[in-house]
Amino acid sequence: MLVAISIFVITVISTYNLETKALPASLLRVTFYIQGLTSMLFIYYWQWKSPSLVYVRKLHAAQNSAGCILNQHRIYRIVIGLYCVLAFIILYLLIMHIVLIIDIDIDIMDQSMLNTFRKYRTIAFFSFFLNSYSSFCVSAGFFIYTIFTYAGVLEVDYYNQRLQNIGHDKDKALIDELITLINDHAKLSEAIRTLDSFCEVYAFIMIGCTVPTTVFTLLQLLMSKDLPLINLLLTLPILIICVLQLMALTAIPAMLHNTLERSKHFLYSNIRVWQTFDRNIYQIASSLAAHLSQTDLGISTISVMVTCIAFFLELRRRPTFSSSSSTST
Repeated sequence: MLVAISIFVITVISTYNLETKALPASLLRVTFYIQGLTSMLFIYYWQWKSPSLVYVRKLHAAQNSAGCILNQHRIYRIVIGLYCVLAFIILYLLIMHIVLIIDIDIDIMDQSMLNTFRKYRTIAFFSFFLNSYSSFCVSAGFFIYTIFTYAGVLEVDYYNQRLQNIGHDKDKALIDELITLINDHAKLSEAIRTLDSFCEVYAFIMIGCTVPTTVFTLLQLLMSKDLPLINLLLTLPILIICVLQLMALTAIPAMLHNTLERSKHFLYSNIRVWQTFDRNIYQIASSLAAHLSQTDLGISTISVMVTCIAFFLELRRRPTFSSSSSTST
């Protein structure tokens, strides 16, 4: 199926004229289906191998999920937001397919496809079902990725609060607190590496799909500025969806990385640790600081934006052999 999609992409690029108004919409459909297929494969793989269950167990073992329990309202907000985005996408697809089958001129769509939808409405219904299912797969993949990453953010943030509160408990020795924090950070690090191991490839592929989708949407938006308003109204929701996808793929992992980076600053700023002038405490605190200075923790989000932009620039520079051949004759 991936081979068939790749052949379709090559066919679209080679047969369409780059100045054709329907080209961005055609490429958008291709990248959208690739996103849906990729998400579906990853969801099946995650269910088969159950890496998410391993991650949840390791994350819970560090602090008994104290960070997630204390911030349940934040998780609920994200869950509600994800459901709202899915409802928005389904509503947009429904409105778009209704517009496609009624007699309205849409310049950004391929006219042969429009004529087919209006002549055979069963095909339009099948297209709506296929797009809705693909949207559900993409949303489910983003749901898993976002929730698990944000759970890591909450746990690390709770760990940072514990670093700030070192020495507040008079009934517990400072050395015991530091040793406990070292052990808990080791468990947190193992959990985050588990998260990175099963999300790194997913994040890379989805960023690789979302970036060209955003570029195609912007190109379609530019083409629709001199066209009837319906073309702009059909393009803007896609741009909103692309921006939300990029935020989910990059902003939350960046939040996790930033929270991990701040851990050592909380330790260094706690004067109750460093002003004890106790050699044993200083050695254990230095060991904890070394643990907190790991730079490879987090989700690896490798951006392919530069490669995609270079690819599009090369497409725009593609020589027109017809004009050169006519000149030579």
